[in-house]
Amino acid sequence: MNNGFVKLHRCLKETLIFSDSQAVHLWVYLLLSVNHKPKDVMLSGSKKHIEAGSFICSRNTISLATGINESKIQRLLKALESEQMIEQQMNSKYRMISITNWQKYQTGEQVTEQQMNNKRTADEQQMNTNKNEENEKNEKNEKNEKKKKDDLFLIFKEAHHEYFTGKKRGAATEFEWLKKQHKDWKEIVPILKNCIIAYKKHLAKEKASSGFAPEKHMQGWITDRRWETYVTDNIEPKKMKTLKTHEGETIEVEV
Repeated sequence: MNNGFVKLHRCLKETLIFSDSQAVHLWVYLLLSVNHKPKDVMLSGSKKHIEAGSFICSRNTISLATGINESKIQRLLKALESEQMIEQQMNSKYRMISITNWQKYQTGEQVTEQQMNNKRTADEQQMNTNKNEENEKNEKNEKNEKKKKDDLFLIFKEAHHEYFTGKKRGAATEFEWLKKQHKDWKEIVPILKNCIIAYKKHLAKEKASSGFAPEKHMQGWITDRRWETYVTDNIEPKKMKTLKTHEGETIEVEV
């Protein structure tokens, strides 16, 4: 058992064994070796119940683990018994050592350790839950965003169909061009069809009055933001007038 920890109480300094470093070494070894909870073991073919704070050992196994010779171990174990720090049960087959007042000095720490483990497990579970919820939220947002883009493309496709009567560049190509040219494309798409209708009406009037009304390609119409001229409630185009500045530049102003 290499997990967990044990409490070393300050009252150890008040015992007679504290001045003997090997005795302290042995005491620490016993604290670390006893069971931290009850368990059953097989001894000579029979089941033996071992309580928390006890364990089965021999002088030889203790000597090998601590480096203290067996004769010294025997004397130190008797000294620990005299100090009422341990109890021993021995027969010809095994020795069982029990820490006196194990429950008093160690149970509280064990409970605290268990609580820490429980909290750690609960925290990990909560983190996993939060992570799963975040992943689900992100996935949902991605699906919603994709649906919005698909819906906007369908709207744009209607506008594209309204603009073109013959076989021209595909709606998907024009749609990608719009997104590339204008960061506010999501706001543009919903108003584009009405603007195109107004533009077509304007062309029809121009052609009826002058007999000539050149139609601008949709890509150029998008790039130059020409639809903005036709953003109006009654889908009528704004009347523009061309003026020249003092520097000789040509500008368009609304009449």
